[in-house]
Amino acid sequence: MRPPTRRDICRGLAALPFSAGLSAADAARPLTIGLYQSIAGFEIGTVKSMSQATISVSLAVLEGLFAIDFEGNRAPMPRLGTAFELAADGRSAVVHLRRGVRFHDGTPFDADAVAFHYNRILDPALGLGLNTTFLEPLERVDVIDTSTVRFVLKTPWYGLQTALAIDHPMNLIGSPAAIQADAAAFNRHPIGTGPFIFERWISDDHISLSRNVDYWESGKPASDRILFRFIPDENARFQSLRAGDIDIAWIDNPSNVLAAKKSAQLAVHESLDASGFIWMFNHRKPPFDDPRARAAVIHGFNAPSLANGYFQGLAVPSDGFVTSDSPWHCDSDWRSYDPSKAIAILKELDKPVRFTVNGYSSPDGRRLNAILQEYMRSIGVDVTLQVYEPSRIFPLALRGDFELTQFRIADYGGEPDLPFSYIIYKLMGYDNPRMAPMIAAARAEPDPAVRRRRYCDITAMLSNDAVFLYPMHSYSYVITAPSITGLGSTHNHLVRVRTVHRRQS
Repeated sequence: MRPPTRRDICRGLAALPFSAGLSAADAARPLTIGLYQSIAGFEIGTVKSMSQATISVSLAVLEGLFAIDFEGNRAPMPRLGTAFELAADGRSAVVHLRRGVRFHDGTPFDADAVAFHYNRILDPALGLGLNTTFLEPLERVDVIDTSTVRFVLKTPWYGLQTALAIDHPMNLIGSPAAIQADAAAFNRHPIGTGPFIFERWISDDHISLSRNVDYWESGKPASDRILFRFIPDENARFQSLRAGDIDIAWIDNPSNVLAAKKSAQLAVHESLDASGFIWMFNHRKPPFDDPRARAAVIHGFNAPSLANGYFQGLAVPSDGFVTSDSPWHCDSDWRSYDPSKAIAILKELDKPVRFTVNGYSSPDGRRLNAILQEYMRSIGVDVTLQVYEPSRIFPLALRGDFELTQFRIADYGGEPDLPFSYIIYKLMGYDNPRMAPMIAAARAEPDPAVRRRRYCDITAMLSNDAVFLYPMHSYSYVITAPSITGLGSTHNHLVRVRTVHRRQS
């Protein structure tokens, strides 16, 4: 029998109760993060979509080829991929892979694993829609040798590396051996190459992770053990943070954020994102099959009042598809609050506008939709509210079973073609025939300055066509104990734990 390795010893310790083999203080104090919702699973082919809570856990266990440097120039940084070489014609790219890396089950991370992952998620049979949206230009991934792959494209795509760097489930590579053996088991127990090893998941209670002692990056991770606790009620989550029961938490409620900013016992980390809540029109159904009805709703929504009232200055009215600090921001007209214009459009329609909005059943979801209802009443539009558990909103949207639906939009940090491509997906039924060719032309443009102008043209068309109600850019707020160091960027409402550490008191 072979002698036990460091991995065997660490796994054995991690499988014991938290108190086993540890001091009482250490056993009681894993780095603890309060999640805002429970998790459906980690196997993208099974769950189809992932919340930011799920992605935050996933990023500790699974990795991608590259990552975006949100604390620098937003350029892609190496992770499992060490180099990226785009062909001159933009129709293929060679990626060199980090050597000597293994998945947590001991199987090798290599070119076969990368090709398996991307070719699988591109398969229409898996039902992810990535082959028609985010990864539409990607035809396949070929193995060149053990540590080299080639991304083969149907059309030129000069933003490919940025797309491969976003923190999205499509880029998080799991063990092919584990997925092929039992995808359902992987969904409950993901196996990646990341800085932490997945240990246990107690449904509706917590997820625990332990340090990957064989992690490829020296000095990482910065913590030994991570505990993710499910605390859906924000006030309970905030009080747990104040009491020291958890170390890190997402906080959205402006009153709690402002209270945390005044507290010497808490630290507030914020990032202005082109993310947060939107409302999607169903372009296939009345009244929103008429662009005038959509425009009236947009112009009737009092975003400045919402920013200064409900959000207490902790959000800003949108002035474009991305925020002003993004290199892809456009100085162009963007439909916004203008009640006189809304009323003029409604008079032109010469018929009542009424609709039902599908909204989140959470306290914040209810409040936001009640505010929407009041804003619409002020311009003579009748709104009925229908609330659902957050997990039901996306399936209803996929079926087209809505007139207006509340939704969350993510700011992945890549080029705008990624969210643009999602917009033309089937959720809203937006069918302007010019959109897809414009996205393709932007992707095929090698000059970044010209590509930016093309994206700005697309932004203008989205506004002109009144595609969705996107009134606010929200801040990502993550609040921590002051002893927490190394948190880094919280862009897109994510907690990235590989560098996070709690100083001992």
